[in-house]
Amino acid sequence: MLIQPTGREVVLRSIAPPAEGLVLVALTHVFENVPGMASYFGRQAGMFNLRKLDLTAMPVSEPICAGNVHYARQTEVEDVVSAVKSFPVDPKPTTFTSYKQYHEAYVSKQTTPVKVMEHLLAMVDKAQQAKTRPLNALKPIDRADVLRQAKESTERYEAGRSLSVMDGVPVVFKDEVDVAGHESNRGTSFIGAGKKVTKDAEVVRRFRSCGAIIVGKTIMHELGWDSTSINPHFGTPSNPYNPYHSAGGSSGGSSAAVCAGLVPIANTLKLLRIVRIEGDLWSNLDGWIRYGFAVIVQKMQWSLMRCLVDCACFTTSVLGPIACSANDMILGYRIMAGRDPEDESTWIQPPVSLATVHQTRDLSDVTIGVFSDWIAQVQNPDILPLMEKFMEALQARGATFVEIEIPDLEQARIAHAILFSSELYCGMLPFGAEGRRKLTYPNRILMRMFDEIKHEDIVRSNQIRGVMIRHLRRLFRPEGTSKKIDFIITPTTAITAPP
Repeated sequence: MLIQPTGREVVLRSIAPPAEGLVLVALTHVFENVPGMASYFGRQAGMFNLRKLDLTAMPVSEPICAGNVHYARQTEVEDVVSAVKSFPVDPKPTTFTSYKQYHEAYVSKQTTPVKVMEHLLAMVDKAQQAKTRPLNALKPIDRADVLRQAKESTERYEAGRSLSVMDGVPVVFKDEVDVAGHESNRGTSFIGAGKKVTKDAEVVRRFRSCGAIIVGKTIMHELGWDSTSINPHFGTPSNPYNPYHSAGGSSGGSSAAVCAGLVPIANTLKLLRIVRIEGDLWSNLDGWIRYGFAVIVQKMQWSLMRCLVDCACFTTSVLGPIACSANDMILGYRIMAGRDPEDESTWIQPPVSLATVHQTRDLSDVTIGVFSDWIAQVQNPDILPLMEKFMEALQARGATFVEIEIPDLEQARIAHAILFSSELYCGMLPFGAEGRRKLTYPNRILMRMFDEIKHEDIVRSNQIRGVMIRHLRRLFRPEGTSKKIDFIITPTTAITAPP
């Protein structure tokens, strides 16, 4: 057994009773109008526990690791084309259509981007008319614009001037990422309503410059403030494999679009949790699953650019790909990673390198950290045998597993919740009381809960952030004779897809 827990509880687990319908409405009004109610529940949830700690660490407001300084240059189309020339074809056929299959079909003239987009739009219509539940992956599509992009891509292929292997490949972006010609509503009914964005976010510009067809934006949880993607304003994304189970979140629409076969690559903007939600509820490949916990350390070095969006989590979120295959995920990562010319904090980061990404047969030079007590705290025990099987496959290829410990995870859990929620909370302040009333009832409760957060909670949370950076640095950059690990393996989430 590679997972050998001692039975120690690493983080506290509390499961709140579900509330819906009139009970949820009544509970919201109680939170908003009964003095002391929000404070009481905040204490029960442990929100104020950091106030009890005697901390001397320096607060860290930006999760950047000290170390070598790299000045990354801007990613251009030539970089992407060069990076994917050596990508091998997937060894096994897949039910999904990858970027490589799109490109090869266009080059061989088996089909054209126009025909593919016409078929895709028909698939979207069919998915919305499902007898069980509509897919609800995408916000309203500008069909004329999609077909215009497809026509331009078709003309490039006919002239032998395709921009890259991504030319004519459909992609979608989470609602909080700016796409020219679309509203950026962040899952709400009022933010950005009636105001189409005139400029692409950097990540959209990159995909567009490679010739990718921007199909549109995906439905997300309101503000991204939960992990279900339930959205009464645009519709709740369904799980294509079982429409009566959750799509995860907050990027449920992006995952649904990939898993339903609409697109091979979707964009997501995620909070830096230790686990990912959607990936465990789907069979698609999620960039965060494959790179696992190591991405969190890389985030401290800004290996992926941030996407600063109004009302977003400024220091606790990062872009990433959700894709139908490992190759598609790698390509999506390659396009997204790097410098944002309008965000100086992304200029100092390690260079992007995929030189050894396909060297997977021999993993004898790879050391993987295992925190058994953390893994054993999954809520659904069915996850553990699958974890063990996956780890055995890595071990068979030569990978070495070492038991590790990451202290202070319970404090980190609280600090992370405070930081990302406080950033969302502050982003809502310009909309005042009227904006609050337009939020869904669960988010109105969260807004009232975070009225109780004080300055000391933010300072102590940033102190914990600095402490955790040092804990992780000791694992990835050890001093003395300690063995360095390459990444940490962890379940993507503690549960399987709930109904």
